[in-house]
Amino acid sequence: MHFLLDVELSRLGPLQFDGLVRGKRLDLMLRTQRPLDPAMRQEIAEIFQTAQQATGYAGQLFFQAGAPFLKPLAPQRASGVVA
Repeated sequence: MHFLLDVELSRLGPLQFDGLVRGKRLDLMLRTQRPLDPAMRQEIAEIFQTAQQATGYAGQLFFQAGAPFLKPLAPQRASGVVA
């Protein structure tokens, strides 16, 4: 399962959480318009690691600043007959 979550925070501005879940693995990309302070990145990484330990999930956390945010694709309609 792939998910995109767009949020806007009063102090940090727009953020995008781009996650990919496969079985017991969660890879997460956190996109921001401006680079996060190193201390904040470390705190987020520690929260991610604590959540992994609590849930038994594996995965990686990535940070990306300044790149355009992904736009969700429009839902695709199935072709053919649906029963």
